[in-house]
Amino acid sequence: MIVVFRLRSDGEPVAGYLIHLLGDELARILKRLRQAEAEQRFDINHASISFDYVKSGRHFTLTPDGLRGALEKACGSDPTAYITEKHRQLAELGYEAGTIEAEALFWIEGPEHLNRVMLGLAPIKPKRLAAFDARFGVRIPYKGNLFDGVEELMLTPPTVGRCRVAIRGGPFTTASVFDTDLHVTPPFLSAPRLVLRHADFIITLEPPRVSFETTGTFDECGRTLDEWTALIRALCYLASGTGTLSITRESGEVVASSLPVTAPLDGPYLGQLPDLTRFLEGWQQLIVKAGVTSVARFPMDTIWDGKEAGLAVDLLLNPQPRGYFEFESLEGLRIEEAVDAVYFNSCALADASISYSVRVTLEPTGELPWRYRSTRFQPLDVQPAVLDLDEYGAERAAASGIAVLINPANVTLAVPS
Repeated sequence: MIVVFRLRSDGEPVAGYLIHLLGDELARILKRLRQAEAEQRFDINHASISFDYVKSGRHFTLTPDGLRGALEKACGSDPTAYITEKHRQLAELGYEAGTIEAEALFWIEGPEHLNRVMLGLAPIKPKRLAAFDARFGVRIPYKGNLFDGVEELMLTPPTVGRCRVAIRGGPFTTASVFDTDLHVTPPFLSAPRLVLRHADFIITLEPPRVSFETTGTFDECGRTLDEWTALIRALCYLASGTGTLSITRESGEVVASSLPVTAPLDGPYLGQLPDLTRFLEGWQQLIVKAGVTSVARFPMDTIWDGKEAGLAVDLLLNPQPRGYFEFESLEGLRIEEAVDAVYFNSCALADASISYSVRVTLEPTGELPWRYRSTRFQPLDVQPAVLDLDEYGAERAAASGIAVLINPANVTLAVPS
């Protein structure tokens, strides 16, 4: 702090002023020091700086109590907080626009390549790279190791706001909705003009063309159940050729409505997308019915490993399930007509676990070796995973008046390759 005592010529006190070297005043000093460093003027002991104490200072009565009060008001009642804020400003003032700037020399292969680089869709592979520490807009050569071994850089176009993107697969289909950042491209580029960036994909708009591409490592990236469901459903729509985009600004302004995305989609799992969508949407329904939530992030492998959860979705929600039971014999029973049984089990996907039961109608096939096969399923119950599965199965069978139980311990899950 700078303390100014204003006196009359005879030494009588007039007023006091306290200039607190924090905020704008500290920034002035730090900027002068940065300028001196950039100009390699290291004899700062010969430098000077002036302040207007009337404009920059806090007036106080020129008495001991007046000075004490001015100091206390400047520092506040929490010394630790004051010191922390002072250290923060010393470290951060002047870096509001960013810390590191770089100049890169790189080859442009053509107009389309330049478009993709400026949109952040293709990397810059610099032939030469110079980095600078920029504080208060004054640059000095960067001496850290941040760019050691860097072979590629990505640009991010300026952000002009947020948009909501809805991807549909036709009339009355469930939309996949995503919140995205809206970017504009530099004016010297002819096209495309708008970029919508999401953590999982990038949409570029060059009317009438719409391009969609996922980002990152699709398989390994962890996503929540809701995020996986929305993304897989959207990809399913786009792969089918029926996908449309609607884009709305935060203000409610419609940027685009029902834009068709007819460009063919390529990538992994295209043939499995419809089944994956049905499975994930169905699993969402089941855990909601059970009163279970799923918030964990998990990779694609977890979905592929969720065969038992897939069976539950199929048996409980599919009007004509793909899954079925086959038995060589039914112990203790000799049947020539259909018989009802209760199948019960527990299953999980990531952090969500449920127990469920279903009425199974079994009928003789007249064939060997599988003499009995299921022909109909009726959902009975779904709830959070139980501790005692056998007890749960017995209770559900008794409640339904059914004597035959299909214990999951005696069932082998055979999944066609």
